[in-house]
Amino acid sequence: MVNHDLASVAAQIGLPVMVTGPDRKIVWVNESFTETTGFTLEEVAGQSPGALLQCEQTDQATVAKMREAMRAGESIRLEVLNRRKDGSQFWVDLAISPYFNADGALLGFIGIQADITDHVSVRRQLVRTENMLQQATRLAKVGGWELSLASAEVHWTAQTYAIFELDPSIPVDLELAKSFYTPESLAIIEAAIARTVETGLPYSVETEVRTARGVVRWIRSLGAPQYVDGELVSLFGSVQDITDKVQLERALRRAAHTDALTGLPNRLELLEILRTAIKSTREKPDHLFAVLFLDFDRFKTINDSLGHSAGDDLLIEISKRLQNGLRAQDSLYRRQASKVRCHSSASRIGGDEFVVVLDGIPDAAAAESIAGRLLKALAHPYKIKGQFVTSSVSIGLVIGDHSTTDAETVLRDADIAMYEAKNSGRGRYCLFTDSMHHRVRDRMDTEMSLIRALERREFELRYQPIVAISDGSLQSVEALIRWNHPTRGLVSPAEFIPIAEETGLIIPIGKWVLEEACRQLVSWDKLLGDRSPKTISVNVARQQLLDDGFMRHLDEALRLSKIAPERIHCEVTETGMMFDGEAARAVLRRLRDMGVRVSLDDFGTGHSSLSCLHEWPLDVVKIDRSFVSNLVESPKSQALVKAILSIAREFGMTAVAEGIETQAQLDLLSSFGCTRAQGYVFSKPLSAEELPLYVSGVSVASRVA
Repeated sequence: MVNHDLASVAAQIGLPVMVTGPDRKIVWVNESFTETTGFTLEEVAGQSPGALLQCEQTDQATVAKMREAMRAGESIRLEVLNRRKDGSQFWVDLAISPYFNADGALLGFIGIQADITDHVSVRRQLVRTENMLQQATRLAKVGGWELSLASAEVHWTAQTYAIFELDPSIPVDLELAKSFYTPESLAIIEAAIARTVETGLPYSVETEVRTARGVVRWIRSLGAPQYVDGELVSLFGSVQDITDKVQLERALRRAAHTDALTGLPNRLELLEILRTAIKSTREKPDHLFAVLFLDFDRFKTINDSLGHSAGDDLLIEISKRLQNGLRAQDSLYRRQASKVRCHSSASRIGGDEFVVVLDGIPDAAAAESIAGRLLKALAHPYKIKGQFVTSSVSIGLVIGDHSTTDAETVLRDADIAMYEAKNSGRGRYCLFTDSMHHRVRDRMDTEMSLIRALERREFELRYQPIVAISDGSLQSVEALIRWNHPTRGLVSPAEFIPIAEETGLIIPIGKWVLEEACRQLVSWDKLLGDRSPKTISVNVARQQLLDDGFMRHLDEALRLSKIAPERIHCEVTETGMMFDGEAARAVLRRLRDMGVRVSLDDFGTGHSSLSCLHEWPLDVVKIDRSFVSNLVESPKSQALVKAILSIAREFGMTAVAEGIETQAQLDLLSSFGCTRAQGYVFSKPLSAEELPLYVSGVSVASRVA
């Protein structure tokens, strides 16, 4: 995507501009290109310019020259017959130049074209006058010259004088002409002339000059030999002011490597910085560098609450604070260790992600010290739109040495370490270790296996009875998903559900659970009659609850199974509901309106309080097992359970105690007035085939799952 500065420069040139990648496929065009050809960026991105613009009448010899120059990574200028989107044809003066990175690797090509249809028509009619030629050269900033080899006399046209800003009344000799070139440029032009004299072939070079008024310009010089009776007598050619073109190319290169919002290097430039650091480690085995991957923990919340403009302001302030901190650090190193040459740079690679490279650090401890200082500096409140906001940062840290292979790998490892820091509590840094990469790889393997598990139907449900405490009768069951892995056996939900939630796979998995639970309830109804579970509880993840298709999936499952809505209990966690506030409440109200019951799972472990239960459309509150496990020994747990039971009765909700494992726990809950319970004291989770045996009073030795 092209930033604002680049677009402004391209607009000023007033000519159609097209940029391709090294594969010669279009990556960007400016508005002038669209106005001239009728093609928009969306229509041409990824296409070959030749296939898009050339027509049957385009000279293939010219096309072959163009392709040869591009294959060789050389500049070329030629005239080509093109076609517009509407099919009309037009001639262009096309200048194509390659552009490279700091290491000389080809990044792509920049094509600047001028519509010369009228010029070609006039030339073909052979009626161009001298006045028209002079006018055209002036407008195109093209001047002519001739050098006599015998007398060293130099002749310039009026436009050449204009390009070099020299008074036309001043005669030009060879020494004066050479004086306008910088030493580097003069060496280039003299070498080109020498080759032409030796080979008889024309030359074309681009050089930097300083005009008579001291203005720095770039010119393209073309020269060719002139023979009389087979003897080389002179050289003649042209010079063209290409300063605008060179400035545009430089602006394009800068824009391609700079973040538009903060002015920091972007990801492309960051990779070049890293490659330079890696090159240093190969040349000097004791050379070390560090990469700090920064991600701000509350940026999305700030962006959503204060608006994207405030988010942009925050990113700008973060970049300033980063640069100030790094400048101070560089200064500190220069004072404390004159022999250590540590250079630091900050880049923004997207969103709220920044990367700091510390090149030339003395040891890993120095990088950790800098990471700690940045954590403190970036944690101070920011004043944005008149409000103070805070946003702690998580940092992943990688130390690069002679074993570091490539820039992408070190950046990936820093990203992994950053997520480790987030998962460890945020607002901290974490040093990358190989074990982190193994965990990520195992996580990716699990993700791929989950996708295959859906396709291969490797999931199954277990059902844990929910009973009436008074007589032990079966009232309901909770459907618990299990993954029957072909090589690992039954996989715990704690291992794969978090991955499914993060990747979005929980949506199709949850849809299957709904359908399977309804199908199984119908099967039990046929087999057990009135002894069949009255209801079935299905766990619904936060991602499911907020998915647009969730209500449709639920309605479809009920319709196909012909199960009454009130027999389905959707269990949602306290944390999942609190995270999305009103959005979650709206979905729960829709569930209640269609007749489905809503259960609040793991109550007491999240952020809500007893007093806010009335704000949620709930039918059942499930008392978390963490309170039940030490109920007998803990007066505090007893007081809390009593309070939950009391408020549940007050709001007309049913309370279910989870995780009951002993008779003592059950007796105490019964004395508190709890009427529903589930846990191993009654039964472990059962397979669909084991539940009828449980209902019939047969002891079931189910697997612990």
